[in-house]
Amino acid sequence: MKKAKVSLTSWLEFTVENTANLTADEIIQLLSHSGTFDSSKFGTMLFLPDGTRVVRQIVNGIPGDRLLKLIGKDATSADSFMCILLNREYFVNDMDETPTEEVIRNSVRKECEPFSLDFPREKADKLITSVAQIMMETYVDENKRREFENNLRDVVDLIVSKFPPPNKENQTCWDNICKAIKIAIGESRNTDEEEKFAELEGRFPALKAAMGTRVKN
Repeated sequence: MKKAKVSLTSWLEFTVENTANLTADEIIQLLSHSGTFDSSKFGTMLFLPDGTRVVRQIVNGIPGDRLLKLIGKDATSADSFMCILLNREYFVNDMDETPTEEVIRNSVRKECEPFSLDFPREKADKLITSVAQIMMETYVDENKRREFENNLRDVVDLIVSKFPPPNKENQTCWDNICKAIKIAIGESRNTDEEEKFAELEGRFPALKAAMGTRVKN
């Protein structure tokens, strides 16, 4: 039976049902900005209704070699991967007070722009508010926040487990990812760089092989 054609203009509209009817190319286009794939959306999408299933479904639908090429394409795409690999930028850690829902809503809106000209403003506002409310609930509830962090870690594990090991064809992609990791960890406050390297390498054998050959020498 032929799948019904689905027309979406934003990742905010993703559900388990409609993403199942999208091609990998269509999903990648919706997760890209100015031609660059934004893998940090795999974290933000966890705040969608049933977001964990949506993200796992999408990741499972993209071949590992293609994921590696998308994420390691250049410094910009590799840096966006740091947001989920190192669990950055989903919550405001340096604020003295808990952010308001409006602050979080504006942050989500920034993640979604630009919308297509034919995307209804009211629809966009409703979808953004839904994500912002879930994010706010997660921010203020320690148990929900821990659950999010566990889900994010599982997503990262799934993505990297699909990456092929470094070889001549994909070495540049691995180099870009490894360089982004070293820069991000080096800039982190109160973080033992070698300890973080060891943790990542322990979780991801392919990453250990890539980082051992180029970045740490």
